[in-house]
Amino acid sequence: MVGRHVEIVRAEAIVPMKWWIVSVLLFGVAGCQRGSGVPLGRVSGRVFFYGVPVRAELLFQPVDDTDAPTGRPSTGFADASGRYDLRFTESEAGAAVGRHLVTVKVHADADTSAALERPDAAVPIRITRVVRHVADGRNNFDFALNY
Repeated sequence: MVGRHVEIVRAEAIVPMKWWIVSVLLFGVAGCQRGSGVPLGRVSGRVFFYGVPVRAELLFQPVDDTDAPTGRPSTGFADASGRYDLRFTESEAGAAVGRHLVTVKVHADADTSAALERPDAAVPIRITRVVRHVADGRNNFDFALNY
């Protein structure tokens, strides 16, 4: 009877121990994963409006063949020299690998601080939508816009 009691105690102790080990392994692996896990390509480039570099907003929205959104978009802001680098998240640069519908918005006085003083500054003077394919590695997309 005593031996049997010892076996039951051991069996009861082993089962929780197995679950504890499995839990530690699963949470440990999940905790060690960095970033979103989405394959990303680095995306940068320049935006020009009538040949002049301008500040602009860029949105790269992953889409399927019918242009339906399929994932998280990446965003970027071109500086006064027209240069931009996309961000997928606050901590991850780039855009998801694949087909994207790209929206580029240029605002009135985008290349000056006067845009902050104008009530119509929030209304873009040019919105362009094009399709681009982001590949693994580095991607450079320049946008030369006009009316």
